[in-house]
Amino acid sequence: MWTFTSARPASDGTARLPLSTVRLAPKLSLEGTAPAGGTLTVPLKLSGAAAAGQVAALTVNVSYDGGRTWKPLAP
Repeated sequence: MWTFTSARPASDGTARLPLSTVRLAPKLSLEGTAPAGGTLTVPLKLSGAAAAGQVAALTVNVSYDGGRTWKPLAP
């Protein structure tokens, strides 16, 4: 989920908002899985405004049950 705060443009026109993408780049099997019970490093690749250092905060949540529940991941 993406959330951000912005303000209405000064005129009735439009304003361009910077878009960021965050890509996950873990080493997974051909089926997209990782072995259970171990540690998996998941590098994040940022592009757009995020890569330019224009992000106030970035948090990551993780699910271990196929997406039914999510928990914040500690840094």
